[in-house]
Amino acid sequence: MLRTLTMALALVISSPVSAKIEFAAYDGPGAVQTGLGGTKITKNGIDFWTTGSPPRRYRILGNLLDRRYSQSMVKGDTVGSSKLAKRAMQLGGNALIVMSQTQIDGGAVGTFNAGVFTAMPTDKTMTIFQVVQYIAD
Repeated sequence: MLRTLTMALALVISSPVSAKIEFAAYDGPGAVQTGLGGTKITKNGIDFWTTGSPPRRYRILGNLLDRRYSQSMVKGDTVGSSKLAKRAMQLGGNALIVMSQTQIDGGAVGTFNAGVFTAMPTDKTMTIFQVVQYIAD
């Protein structure tokens, strides 16, 4: 019983349950571009371009990599995320363009409640966004 409890607690402690956001700055030619348009969702003060790109001049600031678990205790959609919007604004961005999204098997997240251990399978979603700053014409 004690061994089972110890293994269950180790699983809960070692399971990441929150989103992780990393930024990589862009440095090179072609930083200023003009997009062709597409679809966007505006949330938390940031345009999230889900397809295409802004139909205006913009500067590429870099990429944000967002990793999150779909069944974690800290659930949330990547597109429209307040944490992503806040980070983009801190970097001087006005918009995030979805570049890619990959879903992989992330293992399991467990909880221990009233002597009962429950484990749920979880998937990890990794999304890469391009952080862009609109340029006034």
